Amino acid sequence: MLEKLYSTKMSEDRKSLQRRFSKIRKKSGKREKTVAVILSAVLIIAVLTVSSIVGSRLGVRDYSLSDAEYSALLESRLGAVMADIYYADSQKILVHYGSALFILGTNPPPENPMLSSEFDFAINLEKLNISKNQQGSNILEVKVDKDGKNAYLYSVGPFDEIKDFDEYILSLETGSVKKGSAPEDAEYFRGRADSSTTLLNPFGWFSNTSVIDGDKIYYLTCENGKADGIQLVTVNHLTGETSSRFIFNPASADISFFAPKDIKDITEARLISGDIDIVIKNEVKLSEIEEMLSSAKIIYGGTACPFTADLILKRADGASGKVTLSTDSCAVYKCGSTYYDYSDGDNTRMFDLLGVTHDWILKTY
Repeated sequence: MLEKLYSTKMSEDRKSLQRRFSKIRKKSGKREKTVAVILSAVLIIAVLTVSSIVGSRLGVRDYSLSDAEYSALLESRLGAVMADIYYADSQKILVHYGSALFILGTNPPPENPMLSSEFDFAINLEKLNISKNQQGSNILEVKVDKDGKNAYLYSVGPFDEIKDFDEYILSLETGSVKKGSAPEDAEYFRGRADSSTTLLNPFGWFSNTSVIDGDKIYYLTCENGKADGIQLVTVNHLTGETSSRFIFNPASADISFFAPKDIKDITEARLISGDIDIVIKNEVKLSEIEEMLSSAKIIYGGTACPFTADLILKRADGASGKVTLSTDSCAVYKCGSTYYDYSDGDNTRMFDLLGVTHDWILKTY
């Protein structure tokens, strides 16, 4: 009796038990496979979610500027408000233009110091519940921590206009954006300054603010009235050395500048400005253009003229270069940050040769 109550009787029921254990293993295997499939699906969803948030080269996907939006922004004219700069160091800058914030690398490609690398992150402010304005009754305010790691975004203005806006934290290292406020004990970057009292010899239409970081002063400027002509200017305030580069890759930015001594044996001249794109191949006209440009005299101290037209020149030896023409009445062109006077009179003759009326010139600035 005890044997019947307490014994498993393996000798008699071995096959039955083996069948039972086999069924248990099969059920366990099915459960394990099901769990594995579910876990894999969860992992894939998580990876895709993270990728959609931080995987884009433009920053956080939910808040990024699309390629189409970026292209449209580059075609826009500056209007009444110039781009502004919130932060700069030897690695990166933070720029506000229109309805977007850009985190850009400070250093240009070594092969062409006038050309910008692709922007690192572009945040579309239209996708945030925050003021997008640089001026007006309510504006976007940006503060960067002293280490240059995070920017804190918030709105300033009348309470009834900003009460429903959110605050955000933008990582300057990853481009990620999240709702949140600055820590109470946050220490901020103090290098922003008023350009009108900081810059000695700025050129073009320059940003209201500049940034001082060590021996460098950074500011933005534009000479063609369009977003694609915005440049970052770096000034060593100890030595006075100045360099500049385009930050948004304009179409002609990858063409080097010609100094007067380089302008010879010209076979083609192409004028680009706004919706104007004119090619001159007439030898008589080219000869006169070449004579004026190659005999130009340097202007020390620069000029405040608007420079909104690129003249791209091709030589007989195959080399191409450009100068940027002033589009007020001054007969002046610039090569990078050096200015030249090419006539004792105004620039009417130059633009006549290029097939552009003076009325059009006056509309460009």
